[in-house]
Amino acid sequence: MGDLQKKNLVVFTELFPEPENPSFGVFVYELLRSLAPYFKITVIQPRRWHPFRSYRSKETKVFHCIPSFEGTVIRPRMLFFPVIDRLCIRSVTFVFAALWFMIKYRNQHFAISAQMACPAGFAAVILGRLFQKPVLITVRGSDINEYPKYPLLGNMVKYTLRRACAIVTVSDDLRLKTLRMIGNTQKVITIRNGVDKTKFTPMDKVKCREKLRLPYNRKIILFVGHLLGNKGIFDLLKAAICLREPLNPLVIFLGSGDQKDDLQREIKKEYLEKDILVKGNILHHEITLFMNASDVLCLPSLAEGTPNVIIESLCCGLPVIASKVGGIPEVIIDPRLGILVPPENPDDLSLALKEGLQRKWDRDFIVSYSHRFSWINTAKQYYQLISEIMVE
Repeated sequence: MGDLQKKNLVVFTELFPEPENPSFGVFVYELLRSLAPYFKITVIQPRRWHPFRSYRSKETKVFHCIPSFEGTVIRPRMLFFPVIDRLCIRSVTFVFAALWFMIKYRNQHFAISAQMACPAGFAAVILGRLFQKPVLITVRGSDINEYPKYPLLGNMVKYTLRRACAIVTVSDDLRLKTLRMIGNTQKVITIRNGVDKTKFTPMDKVKCREKLRLPYNRKIILFVGHLLGNKGIFDLLKAAICLREPLNPLVIFLGSGDQKDDLQREIKKEYLEKDILVKGNILHHEITLFMNASDVLCLPSLAEGTPNVIIESLCCGLPVIASKVGGIPEVIIDPRLGILVPPENPDDLSLALKEGLQRKWDRDFIVSYSHRFSWINTAKQYYQLISEIMVE
């Protein structure tokens, strides 16, 4: 499809790889990369800025092209208050950060796709109505599960979703919650994330452990995600303590977050430095090495949308031990793929991990099942939906 035939798509998002954090929002990057054959894509990703305090880089109106991404990323400054950072405030400042672009290109025909209801979605519906552009919003989990718990932010989410032309949810669970929030409507549909099978593929476990310098003689439990309490990281820590005597597994945490220091303090307090490794952020393509080196993936979250990490894990043939929340049961539909447990239950989690580490899994079955998740299929569904709202 030549550029002259492509429609213009403008994406509002805070979630997108950055020079200092190339794995940040990589699922949005993969989605947009899959949409590149259909659209000329411009990403608006504001950079948080405070006049009296440096935050991230000092880069302002920068045009930055991600390698292998057929689109333009524009990073305008967005006023940010480090002491009182609130999503409702960022939602408003996002409007002003994107306003100059909307004014400059107001005469062009394009749709706006926003990732998350706030702050990007709020800015999208405000500017979309002002400049008469159709708006699609993708909700991914916390914007439906967590944000409505706060009155002002919850009202902003409802305002945003009710004024979008279409809403995509990444799981049926999120779709039902969205419908309960804004009323029964045909404009809410589920489109699941895909996975890059060129990156996430089965590899030899021994070679991966050798490359990562991990022990050959221990079972390995892998966690990948933000190091936050609602991801169940402390439940996994308690479960690991229970498993210490019979199995002595090695637990690896990949990721960063506000409670990383708290997690490391608890590890030190329990004298688990040799049994639990906190690796922090790594490059996205390196995650597949850890998945292929591990025996199970554990994601004991309290709430979720449909986390891409479990799909990536299945593509590597790695079974999943996870909480039965959100869209996870919509992916782990067969006991041959993993074990689901109630959230916030370290005892049940430790029993599931014990079983998972001792069971002989059919890796070929897990990999075969994962083939149904494809960014190509995801992109086709997005293309059809965006094309529909652009002609309404």
